[in-house]
Amino acid sequence: MAKKKFNPLDILLVVIIVYLLGEIFLATYYYCEAHSQVKNTEKQIVVLEQENEKAKEEIRELQTQFMIEKFARENLGLAKNGETIIYFKNSLPKVNETQQVKNNFFQKLIENLLKLFKK
Repeated sequence: MAKKKFNPLDILLVVIIVYLLGEIFLATYYYCEAHSQVKNTEKQIVVLEQENEKAKEEIRELQTQFMIEKFARENLGLAKNGETIIYFKNSLPKVNETQQVKNNFFQKLIENLLKLFKK
């Protein structure tokens, strides 16, 4: 059997083909990764847009005069002219001394805050 001699151009051609196949493989891989990231980002955008619409609707509802008055009455202890606000004292029994100290602190804090809003 006679030995076949390799031509340097044949070796160069094989190296170039292997290189190009590797580049095609990597490009395809990166394209698929980017495509999946785009799909995930599009899904996140849809979810965030839905949340944004819900938040806008909630803001619209909260900006009505009725909701503003309700918030002021329930959270700030405010009232319209001629209305009287009635506060009920906490009638729960004291659990222990440290709980009593905590309750007294918060009770005084709330009373002082309410004094700010009294006319």
